[in-house]
Amino acid sequence: MNSTTPLPNASNPTKVIFDTSGKSPTQPHTDPITNLASTPNTIATGSLLGLNDNYIVYAVKNGLIRVMDRSSSLRTLLRGHKERITDVSFFGSSSDILASVCPSDCRVWRVFGREDELSSEMLLEIQKDENNEGTLERVVWHPFNPNQFILLHKGNSVATFVETTRLLTTASTEEGQAHAVCEMKDDQNVDGMLKFVVTDAFSSDCGINDLTWSNLDARHVLTSHNDGAVRLWDLRNTVYTLNGKEVDATTSDLSACTMSAKCVKTVRVSSGDSVQKAFFLSAFEDACSMFRAGGTTGMEECSYMTSPFISYTFDGEVTLWSPFTMTGSPPSVVRTFKLGNESPTPSNISVCDIPSVSDEEEAPSTFVILSDEKGNVYALHLASQLREIPASGSTPSRKVGAVIGFDYIVVFKSLQPIFSQSVLSSLDEDSDAKQFNVDLFCVQSKAVQKLTLSPSMLAPPVALEAGVVADGVSIGEVEVMIPITTEDAAASNVEFQDYEDLDESYESNEEEGEGDGDEPTLTNETVPVPPAASSMPSFLGGQGEGAFSNWLGNLAGVSKKEEEESMPSAKSDIDLSSLPLPEAPKIDVRATSAPPKQQKSELLSPMQILGMNVKKADEIVAPIRAGSNKRPPKQSEKKSKPSNEDKKIKILKREEPSTAANPNPTPSPAMETKVSSAPAVGVTKEEIEEIVKKSIASHFQKHESFVTGQIQKAVRYEVQSGLVPSLNKTVSQTLEQTISKTMKTNVSKTVQDTLTTNSEKLASSLTNSLQEPIVNSFHSTMKDVIVPAYENGTRQMFEQISTAVETGLAAKAKEQDETMKMMDGMVKRMDAMGKTIEVLIKAVAQLQTGPTSAANSPTKSPEQVAAEKMDQLKRAIVQLLRAGDFEKGFTQALSVSNSAMALFACQQSDLSMVLEGDVPKLSQPIMLCLMQQLGADLSTNEELAVKLAWLQSMALVLNPQDPSIAKHIQGVVQQLVVNLQTKMAESDPALRRHLQMLLQVIRGIGNS
Repeated sequence: MNSTTPLPNASNPTKVIFDTSGKSPTQPHTDPITNLASTPNTIATGSLLGLNDNYIVYAVKNGLIRVMDRSSSLRTLLRGHKERITDVSFFGSSSDILASVCPSDCRVWRVFGREDELSSEMLLEIQKDENNEGTLERVVWHPFNPNQFILLHKGNSVATFVETTRLLTTASTEEGQAHAVCEMKDDQNVDGMLKFVVTDAFSSDCGINDLTWSNLDARHVLTSHNDGAVRLWDLRNTVYTLNGKEVDATTSDLSACTMSAKCVKTVRVSSGDSVQKAFFLSAFEDACSMFRAGGTTGMEECSYMTSPFISYTFDGEVTLWSPFTMTGSPPSVVRTFKLGNESPTPSNISVCDIPSVSDEEEAPSTFVILSDEKGNVYALHLASQLREIPASGSTPSRKVGAVIGFDYIVVFKSLQPIFSQSVLSSLDEDSDAKQFNVDLFCVQSKAVQKLTLSPSMLAPPVALEAGVVADGVSIGEVEVMIPITTEDAAASNVEFQDYEDLDESYESNEEEGEGDGDEPTLTNETVPVPPAASSMPSFLGGQGEGAFSNWLGNLAGVSKKEEEESMPSAKSDIDLSSLPLPEAPKIDVRATSAPPKQQKSELLSPMQILGMNVKKADEIVAPIRAGSNKRPPKQSEKKSKPSNEDKKIKILKREEPSTAANPNPTPSPAMETKVSSAPAVGVTKEEIEEIVKKSIASHFQKHESFVTGQIQKAVRYEVQSGLVPSLNKTVSQTLEQTISKTMKTNVSKTVQDTLTTNSEKLASSLTNSLQEPIVNSFHSTMKDVIVPAYENGTRQMFEQISTAVETGLAAKAKEQDETMKMMDGMVKRMDAMGKTIEVLIKAVAQLQTGPTSAANSPTKSPEQVAAEKMDQLKRAIVQLLRAGDFEKGFTQALSVSNSAMALFACQQSDLSMVLEGDVPKLSQPIMLCLMQQLGADLSTNEELAVKLAWLQSMALVLNPQDPSIAKHIQGVVQQLVVNLQTKMAESDPALRRHLQMLLQVIRGIGNS
C-alpha cells in the first residue's frame, strides 16, 4: 500500500523527515453528522468539537453550542455565551457534565435526556475580570474530579486552577437563569483559584497553548508555551510571585503578591518555535531510542515521576521525550518526526491508544493523528516493546511498555479542510476478529463528520532490511536543548496523597451506564436544578453568596440506574419500637371529592420520640468556632493538636415546656448555654517582661558570637591578603637597593686597591671593610624601611577592622531597635487580646444567664427576648450542620415545633449530602418529623421548591415498616395528602405536575 511508509529505527536520537510527494493517500470512510459552515478556530489549540461515549458537542455561530446524543440523535442547543466559542470539553468518557469557553467567560453545563428530547441546565459561570485585558482560551478537566478544572488564558498569569467547592458565588442576574456566578481576578488571589505564573520565560511572550494532566498522579501538569518550552508544575507546592518573579514569602508583602503553582522543571523544546501541544503517553512507562529484543529496562521501580510525553511545535515537529524522573535528571529526546518542507504544516494533533486485542501481554499500540487545513490526515504509529523491570527486594519483576520511536506512517486524504478534531477508538463491527477502528470526529469547512480509519488501513507495512531507508524518508540531526531545573525533583518527591474531597467512586460510577428506565418520566419541572442564591448554603453576613456546592460531583458520579440500586434501606440508630406513641386520626386518602379544609394537626417533636432514650441532662458539646467564612488552612499531621477542653460551651437539654401553660411558645430550652469552669486565658505583665528579658539576652548572646567571628575572619583575611605580601615586597626591594648595591661598590673598590696584596691581607681587608657597612646597612634598613612599613600596614589593617566592626555594630543596633519595636507591638497586641478575651468571657457569662437576665432587663420586650433566643438557636443549628452533625442539628430545629425553623435547617444543608448518599444522615424518626413540619405549611409559596425537593427525597428513603415510626407514619402521610390536595386546588398550573408526582409517592408510602 503506497499510503503506508515504514520509518527507520536507530540506536541514538535522530530526526526523521518525511516527504509526502509521490504518495497515494487513502480515502477514509466518511459518516456525515451535520451540515455546518465553519471557519478555523481563533485559538489554534482550542477544540470546536468534544465527545464522549454518550454525546457529541460542537460550536456553532453566535456563541451557541449544539449537543447531540450519539445513540438517539436527539439534539439540544446551549445558549448563554455572547462571543464565539473557543473550546468545549466533556468531563470523563461517560459523564454528562460539559464545560465551554469563550473569551469573556467559562460555563459548566449538565446535559440529560428525557423521553423524546434532550435537555440541559447551566450549573456554573466563571466571568473574566472586567479590568483584565486578557481573554479566556481553553478549559482542561481534572482526570477524575469533576469539581476541579484548569482555565487557560492570557494575562499576568497563564492559567488558573479552579476548585468549584471553594468558590464564592452569587446568583445569576440573567433572566430565567438560577445558576451560580463567580468572577475570576487576574491580579488577585481568589479563594478556590490557584494561578500559574511563569518566572523563567525565554522571551517576552511566554503565553500558554496547551495543558495536560499526568496520568500517574493528580498533582503534576505539563504546559506548552510560546517561548519554545514545556513546563512541569506541582499543584501541591505553591510560591509567591511579584511582577513575574518569585519572591521570598517571609520578607515580602504577600498582599501585593500572586500565589502560583510551583514550576519544578522547564524543558526547552525549540529555540525558535512555539510549542503547540504536549501529551503524556499513558500506555507507556519507559522510553528509549534503542530496540532490544527481550531486553530489560534500565529504569528502577518508582523512579519515574511521569510517563513519556510528546511535544508538538507550530512548525510541525513531533518530538518523543523520556519521562521526568524522581532523581531530577531531565527528559531526553528519543526521536523527532517532521514533514518535509513541501507539505502543509498540520494544525491539529491528537493521541489515540488502541486497546489490546489479546489476553496475553503485548506491547501497547498508539497512534499520533495529525491533520491540516488542506484535508490531509497522517497516522503516525509509535514503535514499542515490552521490557522487564528486574525484581528488587520483595518487589517481583514485571513487564512495562516502552516506546522507542516511530515505526511507520499512513497518509489519508479528506475532501474538506479540517479545522478541529477529536479522536476515539471503537470496535470494528465489520471484522470477524477483535479489532479496533480509529474514529476521527472533525469540524470541517462545510460539515461535521466522522472519518473512520479501519484496522486494514492502519496495518503496519513490511519491515525494511537493516540500513535501508524508504523513499521520501530522510534522517537529520536532533537539536539538543538544555533543560532548566526550577527545583530538584527529588526535593519535591513527597508521598502522594489524594485530595481530601476526592470521591473514589467517580470512575466506577461512570462505567455503570445510564440505567434501565424504570424511573418515572422526567419533565422540565421535575429535573433537579442548581439551587438559587437563596437556597444555597450562604456564609454568615453574605446574603445570596456562598461556596459553590458539590453539584458537579453529584451529577457526574451517579447514574439513573445507580440511584435505584443504591437506594439505602432505612436504619435507625436508636431502637424506639417500644415507645408509646399517640394514635393518628384516620383519613381516607383515596377520596375523589374536593379536598377538605386544611386542618392543623399537632406537630410531632423529636423529643416525643427520642425523649425516653435520651437523658434530660444529657450534654451536647459544641466547640466554639471562629466566625470566618473562609475554608481553614490544612495543618500538618505531624503537629500535635491542642486540647479543646477549655474552649467548649456545654449546651444542656431541658424538658419541653407545655403549650397550654405557655401560649407564646419560645425556642427550645435545649439551647441554654453553660460556660465551662475552665480558668480564663490571660498573660500577666511579669510573665511578658520575663519572656522579653530572655529573648533579649538570647538575642545579644547570638550577636556577640557573631561579631567575634567576624572580627577573627577580618583580621585573618587582612594579614594574609595585605600585610604578608606587602612585607615580602618591601624587604626584597630594600635589600636589593641597599645591601646589594653597597656590597657591590665596596667589594669593587677593595678589590681594585688590594689586587697587589696577598690573599691574607685581602681577606682581612675584605672582612674589616665589609663588616661595618653591612651592619650599618642592616640597621638602617630595619629602622627606615621595615619597621615603618610594618607599622603602616598594621595601622591600616586595624583601621579597616575598626570600620567594619563599627558598621556591623550599627547595623545590629538598628536591627535590635526594630526588634524591640516589633516586640513592643506584640506586647500591645497581646494586651489588646487579653482585653478582648475578658470582654468575650463577660459576653459568654451573659449568654449563660440568658433567660434570667433577659427577663429582668427592663429595656427588652418579650418579643426581643424571643427573637434573641431564636437567633441563638439558628446559630447553634448552623454550627452543628457545618460540623456535619445533621442528626443533632435537625433535632434542635424540629424541637421548636415551628415549620419556619425546619425550613431554615433545610436551607442551610446540602440535600444531596444529607439524604442522597449511600446511607441517609438522618434517622427515620427525624425524617418523619421533618416531613410533617414541611408538609404542614404548604399554603404559601415561600421556598416551595425547597420544601417539595426535601419532601420528595424523604419520601424515597423513608421506610414505613421501621418500628420506630410505624405508629405515626399513617397519620403524617394522611395529613400530608390532604395538604397537597389543597395546594393543588389553589396553586399555579405549572406546579400541578410537581405536586401530582409527590402525591403519588406519598400515597405509595401510605399503602405500603
